[in-house]
Amino acid sequence: MSQAFAEVGIEMQNCQGGGGTPTPEPEPQPEPQLKPLTLEQPVQIQGTAGSTQQFVVQSAPRGTVWLQTYRGQGDVDLYAAVGRPASANDHDCRSTNSGNDEYCGFSQVQGQDIYVTVTSNGNYTTNVLARVDDRGVEKNRCANMPSWSQYNYYSAGVQVQYQGHFFQASQNNWGIDPMSNQWVWRYQGRCQD
Repeated sequence: MSQAFAEVGIEMQNCQGGGGTPTPEPEPQPEPQLKPLTLEQPVQIQGTAGSTQQFVVQSAPRGTVWLQTYRGQGDVDLYAAVGRPASANDHDCRSTNSGNDEYCGFSQVQGQDIYVTVTSNGNYTTNVLARVDDRGVEKNRCANMPSWSQYNYYSAGVQVQYQGHFFQASQNNWGIDPMSNQWVWRYQGRCQD
Protein backbone atom coordinates (compact mmCIF):
# COMPACT_ATOMS: atom_id res chain seq x y z
CA MET A 1 0.00 0.00 0.00
CA SER A 2 2.93 2.35 0.77
CA GLN A 3 4.23 1.75 -2.70
CA ALA A 4 0.88 2.71 -4.27
CA PHE A 5 0.91 6.02 -2.37
CA ALA A 6 4.57 6.60 -3.31
CA GLU A 7 3.72 6.22 -7.00
CA VAL A 8 1.36 9.20 -6.76
CA GLY A 9 3.76 11.30 -4.68
CA ILE A 10 2.54 10.58 -1.13
CA GLU A 11 5.06 9.22 1.34
CA MET A 12 3.94 7.24 4.35
CA GLN A 13 6.28 7.09 7.31
CA ASN A 14 5.76 5.17 10.51
CA CYS A 15 2.13 4.44 9.76
CA GLN A 16 0.77 1.53 11.65
CA GLY A 17 -2.61 0.08 11.10
CA GLY A 18 -4.38 -1.05 14.17
CA GLY A 19 -7.46 -2.24 12.41
CA GLY A 20 -10.69 -2.01 14.31
CA THR A 21 -13.51 0.38 13.78
CA PRO A 22 -13.32 4.05 14.56
CA THR A 23 -15.33 5.29 17.52
CA PRO A 24 -17.92 7.82 16.40
CA GLU A 25 -18.07 11.22 18.10
CA PRO A 26 -21.04 11.53 20.46
CA GLU A 27 -23.88 13.49 18.92
CA PRO A 28 -24.17 16.98 20.36
CA GLN A 29 -27.21 17.55 22.55
CA PRO A 30 -29.47 20.29 21.21
CA GLU A 31 -29.36 23.57 23.13
CA PRO A 32 -32.69 24.67 24.57
CA GLN A 33 -34.28 27.32 22.37
CA LEU A 34 -34.05 30.84 23.82
CA LYS A 35 -37.40 32.67 23.52
CA PRO A 36 -37.93 36.41 23.97
CA LEU A 37 -40.08 37.34 26.97
CA THR A 38 -42.06 40.55 26.45
CA LEU A 39 -42.91 42.61 29.51
CA GLU A 40 -46.47 42.24 30.83
CA GLN A 41 -47.27 39.45 28.33
CA PRO A 42 -47.54 36.06 30.04
CA VAL A 43 -46.46 32.96 28.13
CA GLN A 44 -48.08 29.61 28.90
CA ILE A 45 -45.63 26.73 28.85
CA GLN A 46 -45.72 23.01 29.49
CA GLY A 47 -43.06 20.39 29.78
CA THR A 48 -42.06 16.97 30.98
CA ALA A 49 -39.62 15.76 33.62
CA GLY A 50 -36.13 17.08 32.95
CA SER A 51 -37.20 19.58 30.31
CA THR A 52 -35.74 23.08 30.31
CA GLN A 53 -37.26 26.20 28.81
CA GLN A 54 -35.23 29.39 28.44
CA PHE A 55 -36.32 32.99 27.94
CA VAL A 56 -34.67 36.40 27.71
CA VAL A 57 -35.94 39.87 28.62
CA GLN A 58 -33.92 42.10 26.32
CA SER A 59 -32.71 45.54 27.42
CA ALA A 60 -34.41 45.68 30.82
CA PRO A 61 -36.13 49.00 31.51
CA ARG A 62 -35.69 51.19 34.57
CA GLY A 63 -37.36 49.97 37.72
CA THR A 64 -37.53 46.56 39.31
CA VAL A 65 -38.05 43.72 36.84
CA TRP A 66 -40.05 40.85 38.37
CA LEU A 67 -39.97 37.40 36.84
CA GLN A 68 -42.49 34.81 37.90
CA THR A 69 -44.23 31.55 37.14
CA TYR A 70 -47.81 31.08 38.29
CA ARG A 71 -51.18 29.35 37.78
CA GLY A 72 -50.47 25.87 36.65
CA GLN A 73 -49.85 22.31 37.70
CA GLY A 74 -46.71 20.51 38.72
CA ASP A 75 -43.56 21.74 40.41
CA VAL A 76 -41.20 24.06 38.55
CA ASP A 77 -38.03 25.91 39.52
CA LEU A 78 -37.02 29.31 38.16
CA TYR A 79 -33.43 30.49 37.64
CA ALA A 80 -32.47 33.96 36.41
CA ALA A 81 -29.20 35.71 35.54
CA VAL A 82 -28.18 39.10 34.19
CA GLY A 83 -26.13 39.14 31.00
CA ARG A 84 -25.77 35.37 30.59
CA PRO A 85 -27.98 32.28 30.28
CA ALA A 86 -29.24 31.04 33.66
CA SER A 87 -29.00 27.48 34.91
CA ALA A 88 -29.22 25.57 38.19
CA ASN A 89 -25.43 25.89 38.45
CA ASP A 90 -25.04 29.49 37.25
CA HIS A 91 -27.63 32.09 38.27
CA ASP A 92 -28.07 35.39 40.10
CA CYS A 93 -31.47 34.47 41.52
CA ARG A 94 -33.31 31.20 42.00
CA SER A 95 -36.76 30.31 43.24
CA THR A 96 -37.37 26.68 44.14
CA ASN A 97 -40.62 26.74 46.11
CA SER A 98 -42.84 23.68 46.02
CA GLY A 99 -45.49 24.05 43.32
CA ASN A 100 -45.24 26.47 40.44
CA ASP A 101 -45.36 29.91 42.08
CA GLU A 102 -41.79 31.13 41.67
CA TYR A 103 -40.43 34.71 41.84
CA CYS A 104 -37.17 36.57 41.13
CA GLY A 105 -36.63 40.32 41.01
CA PHE A 106 -33.85 42.59 39.75
CA SER A 107 -33.31 46.32 40.13
CA GLN A 108 -30.52 48.52 38.76
CA VAL A 109 -30.13 46.42 35.59
CA GLN A 110 -31.45 48.93 33.07
CA GLY A 111 -30.36 48.17 29.51
CA GLN A 112 -29.09 44.66 30.29
CA ASP A 113 -30.57 41.33 29.18
CA ILE A 114 -32.11 39.10 31.86
CA TYR A 115 -32.12 35.38 31.17
CA VAL A 116 -34.75 33.06 32.68
CA THR A 117 -34.71 29.27 32.83
CA VAL A 118 -37.63 27.11 33.99
CA THR A 119 -36.96 23.47 34.91
CA SER A 120 -38.95 20.65 36.47
CA ASN A 121 -38.60 17.10 37.76
CA GLY A 122 -42.08 16.18 36.54
CA ASN A 123 -44.77 17.11 34.06
CA TYR A 124 -46.03 20.69 34.38
CA THR A 125 -48.00 23.56 32.92
CA THR A 126 -47.50 27.13 34.10
CA ASN A 127 -47.32 30.75 32.97
CA VAL A 128 -44.10 32.77 32.76
CA LEU A 129 -44.35 36.54 33.18
CA ALA A 130 -41.91 39.45 33.30
CA ARG A 131 -43.25 42.73 34.64
CA VAL A 132 -41.82 46.06 35.77
CA ASP A 133 -42.51 47.85 39.01
CA ASP A 134 -41.44 51.43 38.39
CA ARG A 135 -42.84 52.89 41.61
CA GLY A 136 -40.14 54.85 43.30
CA VAL A 137 -38.22 55.29 40.06
CA GLU A 138 -37.47 58.91 39.44
CA LYS A 139 -38.91 59.88 36.08
CA ASN A 140 -37.30 62.58 33.98
CA ARG A 141 -40.04 64.25 31.99
CA CYS A 142 -37.43 66.42 30.26
CA ALA A 143 -35.36 63.52 28.89
CA ASN A 144 -36.14 64.30 25.24
CA MET A 145 -36.82 68.01 25.62
CA PRO A 146 -34.40 70.67 24.28
CA SER A 147 -32.65 72.94 26.75
CA TRP A 148 -33.46 76.65 26.67
CA SER A 149 -30.86 78.97 25.11
CA GLN A 150 -30.87 82.74 24.92
CA TYR A 151 -29.73 82.46 21.29
CA ASN A 152 -32.77 80.51 19.99
CA TYR A 153 -36.09 81.63 18.59
CA TYR A 154 -39.11 79.89 20.19
CA SER A 155 -42.58 79.78 18.69
CA ALA A 156 -45.70 79.56 20.86
CA GLY A 157 -46.35 76.01 22.12
CA VAL A 158 -42.70 74.89 22.18
CA GLN A 159 -41.53 73.19 25.39
CA VAL A 160 -38.01 73.58 26.83
CA GLN A 161 -36.15 72.51 29.93
CA TYR A 162 -34.20 74.96 32.01
CA GLN A 163 -32.50 74.54 35.40
CA GLY A 164 -34.39 71.31 36.25
CA HIS A 165 -37.82 72.66 35.25
CA PHE A 166 -39.79 72.71 32.03
CA PHE A 167 -41.76 75.48 30.42
CA GLN A 168 -44.07 76.00 27.44
CA ALA A 169 -43.92 79.18 25.33
CA SER A 170 -47.24 81.05 25.44
CA GLN A 171 -46.10 83.39 22.66
CA ASN A 172 -43.32 83.65 20.11
CA ASN A 173 -40.07 84.94 21.56
CA TRP A 174 -36.37 85.26 20.89
CA GLY A 175 -34.46 83.75 23.84
CA ILE A 176 -36.50 85.28 26.65
CA ASP A 177 -35.54 83.74 30.02
CA PRO A 178 -38.31 81.33 31.17
CA MET A 179 -37.48 81.78 34.87
CA SER A 180 -38.14 85.50 34.93
CA ASN A 181 -40.79 85.99 32.24
CA GLN A 182 -44.05 84.24 33.16
CA TRP A 183 -46.00 86.27 30.58
CA VAL A 184 -43.99 84.56 27.79
CA TRP A 185 -43.39 81.12 29.34
CA ARG A 186 -45.87 78.96 31.28
CA TYR A 187 -44.33 76.89 34.05
CA GLN A 188 -45.12 73.18 33.56
CA GLY A 189 -43.30 71.54 36.49
CA ARG A 190 -40.07 69.93 37.60
CA CYS A 191 -38.23 67.59 35.27
CA GLN A 192 -37.82 64.96 38.00
CA ASP A 193 -40.75 63.65 40.05
